[in-house]
Amino acid sequence: MRIIAGNLRGKRLNTPEDESIRPTLDRVREAIFNMIAFDVPNSKVLDLFGGTGAMSLEAVSRGAKRASTVDNNKKSVQLIKENVKACRMEDKVDVFCEDYASFLAKSNKNGNKFDIIFVDPPYAGEMVQKVLEQIDENNVCSNRCIVILETDRGFDTAEETKHLIKHRERCYGKSKVSVYQMKSQKITESETV
Repeated sequence: MRIIAGNLRGKRLNTPEDESIRPTLDRVREAIFNMIAFDVPNSKVLDLFGGTGAMSLEAVSRGAKRASTVDNNKKSVQLIKENVKACRMEDKVDVFCEDYASFLAKSNKNGNKFDIIFVDPPYAGEMVQKVLEQIDENNVCSNRCIVILETDRGFDTAEETKHLIKHRERCYGKSKVSVYQMKSQKITESETV
C-alpha cells in the first residue's frame, strides 16, 4: 500500500499482518480522491475508522490542512501512528484511540467542524446508518462538508439524512463508495445554476 499522489507520492505504508484491519485498496482510494480532488486543498479532514491511516495521509499529501484519524482498535491505532511517523506528518495528522460516537460527541462539544469525513465502518449495515445519524446529530460538518462512505457493494445506503444528501455513488469490485454533501450546499449550487 502506498500514497498515490501529492508530496508523499509513492511513500509505502505499513499494512496489517492479519485480516483484522481491512484497508481501502489503492485503486478505490485513488477513485475516491479523484472524485473530491478540488475539495481536498486546505480542508480539515476526519477519518472515523482509520485502519492504517491511509485516507488521512493521502489527504494531507494532497494539501489538506489537517486530519484527525479515529479508531477504537489498539492495533490499528499503533499502525496509524507508525505510518504517520514514517511520513513525518505528526504535525498534520492527529490520532485518537476511541469509539467514533464519543469522538463525534467531543467534537460537537468543542465546536470542531470538518470539511471532509471518511466513513469506512465494519461492513455491518446497521452500523452504517448509525454513523451517518451520529454525524448529523453532532453537528460536525462545515457548510461545505462532504462525507465519503465506503460499504459493501450490495448494501443500500440512505439517499439522505437530516442534513446530508447523496450526491453520487460508484462501485469498485466488492466496494461501494457513496458521496454525501450538505443539503444547504446542494440548494446553494442549484440556485446558482
